[in-house]
Parts: sequence; C-alpha cells; structure tokens
Amino acid sequence: MPLKYSLEPVFKGFINIQDTNIMQDTTLHSTPQNVPSLALLRENIRVRLERFSFSAHTPLEQLREGGYKLNRPTTETIANHLELTILDLKYLINDLYWLQWIEEKKQVLVQQEA
Repeated sequence: MPLKYSLEPVFKGFINIQDTNIMQDTTLHSTPQNVPSLALLRENIRVRLERFSFSAHTPLEQLREGGYKLNRPTTETIANHLELTILDLKYLINDLYWLQWIEEKKQVLVQQEA
C-alpha cells in the first residue's frame, strides 16, 4: 500500500503521513509478564535508539522557534532537553552493556551444556 502524504506541515518540522502500518513491528501484548525476556530487552533498546534518532533534531527546532537567538528562555529550553538526553543516553548505554553481558553469559552456559 503506497504512503499518502502531504508536504503541508502538521506540526512544525513534520509532514502528514497517513499509513497505520509504519511501525507495525512494535506490538503491545496484553498478556502479563512475570519472567524476564531478552527479546523484550532487545526491543526496548532498539525502540530507545530509534526514539533518540527521531528526537535528535529537537534542540535545533527549539533554537529556530526562538528566532535563532540564544536568550535566557531559549537557552534554558535547549539545555534542559540536552541534559535529559544525556541522562537517557547514560541509561541506554548501561542497558546495552547489560544486554551484551547477558548474551555472553548465555552463550557460555549453552557451550557448557553441550
């Protein structure tokens, strides 16, 4: 099914895309989770990496909305966004290392059982 889009801005910096199948690989399941899931951890990391890449332009948009002037309100808005991004990335990096460590330990256990 071809995408239908309009170059008329819906919000500043966005175009109108009308297709409900764009993010079809991310589904929410209604079953309760009572055991850890490596697949869910991998998906969590992938989604967070995507979110980071989609929001990378936000400080530039905030600067543009402030008339490309670094006054107190614009600077505070951009600085707050960047500080939160730094914190999010710190946690994401930690989760990446956790996943790597878990995968390595899982591989060692599989080799020991063989």
